[in-house]
Amino acid sequence: MASRGRITRRTTPAPRYADEDDVREFAAALNDNYLNCRRYGHTWKPWRVQLIDSEVGRSYEAITRCPSCKSLATEVLSMSGHQIRRHVKYSEGYLASNLGRIAGTGRDVLRLESVTRQFTAAEARAEKRRAS
Repeated sequence: MASRGRITRRTTPAPRYADEDDVREFAAALNDNYLNCRRYGHTWKPWRVQLIDSEVGRSYEAITRCPSCKSLATEVLSMSGHQIRRHVKYSEGYLASNLGRIAGTGRDVLRLESVTRQFTAAEARAEKRRAS
């Protein structure tokens, strides 16, 4: 945007990052499926496709679903395949309300919670085998 010969830039506020302790508490409360999606990413699978009328005329609405956390991603595509919009509807309890962006050491916390649960489960299975 130009103003009197000068260029000014629009800036967006920097994202607020989640506090490690808050992420630790959040991660501990997540079920294993939600935690795995947050650690490894969603495994989107085709769910439903239909033709719709959108802002660009006839379009495809393709819905994919994560079999692990049950979240749904809706994508509207033009007849030539151009993505018009995409929206994800996360399952209840998946989102970290009011924590801020989980990145950096916050992601480390999620990974550690995940691997700790896996290790604990593996140890329990090994102990059960030894006991039998």
